[in-house]
Amino acid sequence: MRNGIDRLLGRPGVVLMLFLASLAMGWHGYDLLWCALSGAPFHPAFGVNLRTTQYFFNYQDLGFIKRGLVGTMLHPFPALTTRVGLALVGWALLLVFALQFWSFFLAATASVAGRGRGILALLCAATPAFLLRLGNDFGRFDVIDLMAALACFSLLWRSRWFLASIPAALAILVHEDFLFFQLPLIVALAATLPGDGKRKPWLSLLALPAAATAAVFLWGRSRLGLDPLIGYFAHNPRYLAAVPGGQVQVEEVAVLARTLRDNFALNGRMFAQKLAWLHLPVILAWFWFAGRHAAHFYRRNGLAKDLLFYAAFCPLLLGLVGFDYYRWVAMAAVNLLLVILLQCRRRAEAGVDPVIDWDGSAKVLTASALLGPIGNTKSFLYLFLFLHQVSPWSFNW
Repeated sequence: MRNGIDRLLGRPGVVLMLFLASLAMGWHGYDLLWCALSGAPFHPAFGVNLRTTQYFFNYQDLGFIKRGLVGTMLHPFPALTTRVGLALVGWALLLVFALQFWSFFLAATASVAGRGRGILALLCAATPAFLLRLGNDFGRFDVIDLMAALACFSLLWRSRWFLASIPAALAILVHEDFLFFQLPLIVALAATLPGDGKRKPWLSLLALPAAATAAVFLWGRSRLGLDPLIGYFAHNPRYLAAVPGGQVQVEEVAVLARTLRDNFALNGRMFAQKLAWLHLPVILAWFWFAGRHAAHFYRRNGLAKDLLFYAAFCPLLLGLVGFDYYRWVAMAAVNLLLVILLQCRRRAEAGVDPVIDWDGSAKVLTASALLGPIGNTKSFLYLFLFLHQVSPWSFNW
């Protein structure tokens, strides 16, 4: 079976098609399949929906605020802030990322083109945490985080440390979650690259991201207050025309006014509202296989678990202040896949062929595509939709 996977899925063109198909399947493929099986009507949504508000955070009208860089860049172009325009922006980002990741993937797996590339491609496409989730969570800025990370990896491999700091700093201005999502992985890669650690140009790499971080934490919270912010959006015709229902998404706007204490309090309430006591054990059990597969890769290749391995888990720390618990787990799983790819490239450059196994964990992760993409309100949305459909109990799964 392993040889068949590599023969069928290891060719560059097939890898790209697999990645694009995974994005499309996550976007509406599961919806279509669910509706066909359940008899529910299919109503495809082509906009960015609940993510609309973040595209209207901008510096021109609101001053410097966190998560305002994308909206600032779109602000001069009204056609791009319509429902269709935002959908096109969202799909453009996904397609650019797919091409960027495809190029990164082929370079990282060049030494295992016929001995594991197909397996890694299948894992990237089938795992509910990665491309399936990006397609399903259409419009979210996570794809920009990943694009920035891949750019940083490429620049660090070429010893362009200052240039690598630029996409990292910009990503923090797009969304501060980059500080936990990808920045630890970037720093870990830099720390584990060959060379004397004390003589590495750390200031060149970290000065701009540190400045962006300071700006976001010192001035990123809007000084207007929640009511004036709601008033701004309520009187913004471009926003009202783009947002679903033509009404202000108050919870999305409130992001700009919350303090850290507010986030802790909200996190406590959302833990119960999102049934995290039910979903976290499920998704953490799934995540155990992701960690086990990465650990097995290290062991089979004679590698000691290093800073790069442990940095992959940093997104889990966001569970302390943010209530997208399942998204944090998904990004940690994506990081583990990126770590495997980075180590493949490193092993190849050292003249050692990486060993890629089709182990039990890889099979479980691939088969878990049947559960559908990891969601934000539920760990595995379609699994729990199914349970709700067949359950004899009147419980809101």
